[in-house]
Amino acid sequence: MADTTVSIDARNSAASGNPGFTAATIFGGPAVHQYCYRFTGGTDGAGGVQEGKDGNKKTIQINMAADSNYYRINSVVIGNDSKDQLKVKDVTNTSATIEDKNDQLEDNAYYCVILEDMSAGANGVLIACDPRISNVPK
Repeated sequence: MADTTVSIDARNSAASGNPGFTAATIFGGPAVHQYCYRFTGGTDGAGGVQEGKDGNKKTIQINMAADSNYYRINSVVIGNDSKDQLKVKDVTNTSATIEDKNDQLEDNAYYCVILEDMSAGANGVLIACDPRISNVPK
């Protein structure tokens, strides 16, 4: 069972027409659309996760809210994790799990969910989406 749950939604349109969405970074193919994404859940309501450091491992569950006929989770990348606190445990087309050791303070780590546009003509465009995870004093 997850300690924290996050959902990610994506659209093939500009962020400006979608309140709460962020413009996405595109790579891995020619961009045929503008893309945007929005995280919900987490401890901040926007996909960010902040855990009180207590030495107990925490599990973060990421669920895709975007239409799985068009998007899939390609991978999850951990960044700026200088204390080696985060590990991607499982990735499927529609979900991913991150384990947080939660035994050291870590304020700048982040995870980046890489979505793949599976729609016709998208040619495997990858969409990078990234909120932050931090372990703070409890």
